[in-house]
Amino acid sequence: MITKQATVRGKVQNVGFRAYVRRKAEERGIVGMVCNVEDGSVRVVAQHTDSAAVEELMHLLYLGPGRVDSVTWADFEADPMADFSIGHTAPK
Repeated sequence: MITKQATVRGKVQNVGFRAYVRRKAEERGIVGMVCNVEDGSVRVVAQHTDSAAVEELMHLLYLGPGRVDSVTWADFEADPMADFSIGHTAPK
């Protein structure tokens, strides 16, 4: 299972960005979560058996609504997830 975590910075809150990410993830069979972060960024965790699907989602983050200034992502350790959810605002 490949799991990546991304931090998306820019004008990405209150513009429908989390719903966009969930829709794009579900279209690709990716499970995980997306949530706002108190510092104004958005955090994405994406999990799939196919690394190409996860990488495609990570690149689609740049195309989401609002204004994306940067996306940083890294490998992430997490238990297997069952679906793709929109989470509550997370601390910084």
